[in-house]
Amino acid sequence: MAGFNAVAKVPRGHLPVIAIIGALTAAMTWPTLVYVFDADVFWLPSAYIDVWSKFWDAWHFQMFLAGQVDYYFTDSLFYPQGLSLVYHSFSAPHMLVFGALQAAMPASNAYCLTYLLIVFATALAGYVYFHYLFKDKWLGLLGAVIFGFSQHVIGHPHQPDIGFVATVPLSLYFFQRGILERRWTWLIAAGMLIGFTAFIGLYVFVCLLLTLGMVILGFAISRWRKPDFWLGIALLLLVIGAISALRIVPMVSDPQALEYALDKWTGYRENGNDLAAYFVHYQHSALTPLLRAAFDVTSNEDNKRGYTSYLGYLPLALIGLGLFRGDYRRKMLPWLIATLLFLILRLGSVLNINDQIFPDTRLLQYYLADIFPVPFKTFYATAHFQAGVLLPLAALSCYGMMTILKSASARRRPWIVLMAVAVIAFEYHYPPRQHFVDVREFAYVEWLDAQENQDAIRLIHLPMGRTRSKVYGLHQALNGFPHAEGLAGRTPSDAYDYIEGNPLLSAWRSRSSILCTSNRAVYLSALGDLTDDGFSHVVFHHTRPGADGARDSFANARPSYKDEFAAVYTLADLRGGCP
Repeated sequence: MAGFNAVAKVPRGHLPVIAIIGALTAAMTWPTLVYVFDADVFWLPSAYIDVWSKFWDAWHFQMFLAGQVDYYFTDSLFYPQGLSLVYHSFSAPHMLVFGALQAAMPASNAYCLTYLLIVFATALAGYVYFHYLFKDKWLGLLGAVIFGFSQHVIGHPHQPDIGFVATVPLSLYFFQRGILERRWTWLIAAGMLIGFTAFIGLYVFVCLLLTLGMVILGFAISRWRKPDFWLGIALLLLVIGAISALRIVPMVSDPQALEYALDKWTGYRENGNDLAAYFVHYQHSALTPLLRAAFDVTSNEDNKRGYTSYLGYLPLALIGLGLFRGDYRRKMLPWLIATLLFLILRLGSVLNINDQIFPDTRLLQYYLADIFPVPFKTFYATAHFQAGVLLPLAALSCYGMMTILKSASARRRPWIVLMAVAVIAFEYHYPPRQHFVDVREFAYVEWLDAQENQDAIRLIHLPMGRTRSKVYGLHQALNGFPHAEGLAGRTPSDAYDYIEGNPLLSAWRSRSSILCTSNRAVYLSALGDLTDDGFSHVVFHHTRPGADGARDSFANARPSYKDEFAAVYTLADLRGGCP
C-alpha cells in the first residue's frame, strides 16, 4: 500500500507544471481554443495555403485505413493518370488524430483541436526529458517552454510535419535511460520512436538522427571499450532501420524520382536562411517595431525570411551567464556544439545577413549538400534545421538558470523560474495568422451530392495552378470526387502529361481560353476525350485569382449550377454551348 501511495504521489507533483503547460498552450495559440467550440464558423489558425493540403492528407489516410487506396499512390489527384505520393509530406499522427476528431466535430474545429494537442504534446515531451535531465520540475518547465512554445512549434499549424517535434526529447529520454540503466527495453523504445519519426516528418527525422549521432558520440567517449554499449547501439540502429525503411525505401528505390526530388535544392537561392531572423521577431506586436529599428531590417514575407527562427534574448542571456560563470561549463559544451551546428546548418549554403547575400562565404550546408546530397539537398528551406536547434538551446538555458538558482533559497527558486517563463512566453508570442473561410464556397458540393450515379462523378477544377490545387485539396476532402489536377510534395513534371496532352486542359492550365467558335474540331475532340476518360463536370471557381484567363471558354455554355462562388458545367453543357 505504501508503494502504491508513493507512485500515486509522483504524477500529483507534476500536476501544477502540466496545468501551466496547458494554460500556456491556450495563451500562446489564442484564439484557437475559442474556435474549437465555435461550430458556427469555419476558422483556421493559419492563412498559409499549405493548411488546405492537410485536410486532403487526413481524408486520404482515412481512405487508406479503410483499405480503399494505396498509401503511396492516388488517382483521386491527376485523374486518370494518378500520382505517386512517395515524396508527399505526410504526418501520420496529425492525419490520424485530425481524421478521428472529424467524426465528433466539424472539420475546422477538429483542425484547431489537433493543433492545440500537437503544441501541448510537444511541450509536455520536452518537460519529460528536461525533468529527467535536471531532476527538477521547475527547470523541466523552463526547458519545456523554450522547446515546446518556440516559434518553430507554434508557428507551423499548417505544417505539422515540421512543427511536431515531440519525438526528439522523448527519443533521447528513452535512449539515455537505456544506456545509463543498461536496459535494452528502453533502447528498443527509443529505436521505435525514432523510426516512427520518419512517418511524422522527414525533416524532423533527419535532425533527430543528427542529434542522436552526437549523443552517441558523447557516450562513446567513456564507453567505447564496453561491448554491451555497442550491442545496445546496434540494437537501436536495427530497430530504427526496420521501422523507417517502410518510409525511406520507397523514396530511394526510384533513382529518377529521387534525382527529381533533390533537384529542388536551390543552393544560393535557399529561403529562410537570414542570420537576422535569429535576433528579430517579425510577428510580435510590441517587439517587432523595436527590433526592426535596432537591426535596420524590413519584414518582407515574400523573401521567406526565417520567421520561426527567433531564439529569444532571455534564453541567450541565460546561456551567456552559464558560460561566463563556468559552474556548469563542462556540461554545457556538448550542448553548445550541437546548438552551433544546427544554427550554422540553418544559415544555408552561403552567408545571408538582412537579405544581403555573401556568395563567397560558403557555409557547412554547401559542402554537406555536395558530399551527402541525401539528405542535405532536401533542405531547400534550411529553416527546417531549427528542429535540431530547440533541444540543445533549451538545455543550455536550463544550465544557465541553474547558475542563478544555485544562490537562491528553495522557496524563491520556483518564482524565479516562473518569472523567466513569463518573459520567454512574452518573447516567443507568435499570433496565429487566423483565416475565416466562407462556407458558401462549398455550396456546389451539396448540389453534386444530390446527383445520381455518384461513382461516375469526375471533376475538373478551374482555375488550375499549384496554389489553387491546395485549396481544391480541401474541396476533395469534403466531396470525395477525383479531379484532373492536384498537388503533392515534389510533384514531378510528368504528372502533367495527361493534362498537357488534352488541348482543353492544357489551355486551362496556362490560364487561357479555348473557344469552340474558333477551334470547333479541336474543342469537341478534346471534350470527347475527357468524356471517354470518365470526366463528368467542370467546376469553375469564378471568384478565384486567375479565373479570368479561362472565363471565355464558357461564354456560350449554360451551367447546370451556379452561385456567387462557383459554376458547375457538365460536359454535356459544354458540348451544348458549341453549336
